[in-house]
Amino acid sequence: ATAELAARRATAADVTYLEAVLHSMAGAERDFHTYRATDARFHVGIARAANSPLLLQAVTDLQTALTDLLDLIVYHSERVLQHSTEYHWQILHAIQEQRPNAAHRAMLAHIRATESIFYGLVPEADWPSDLK
Repeated sequence: ATAELAARRATAADVTYLEAVLHSMAGAERDFHTYRATDARFHVGIARAANSPLLLQAVTDLQTALTDLLDLIVYHSERVLQHSTEYHWQILHAIQEQRPNAAHRAMLAHIRATESIFYGLVPEADWPSDLK
């Protein structure tokens, strides 16, 4: 919903910021901590572009929790991070083009891909049946 709202409400300055964040992500897949910080800025930037204080707080809290979780994982695949970056560009293009449904679909695909990765890393967890 946050990406969908961003596609409806983002200003030119919001889009410029998101583009700059993604451009700064180029090559960061080799340095996970740099990549993760940039990834968090991108997602929080989308929430800021959605112009909803409640969503901004929720996304900020989620990004903090994800960073704590991801720091526990020793290995971060460069290829997986490259795929994540590809999702980010799809999301941004939908926001740039003011296509809320496309932004929603792209973000949902990104979230599902991330869930699948977590499931693979922690197979003993009690995951929802649609992810197994």
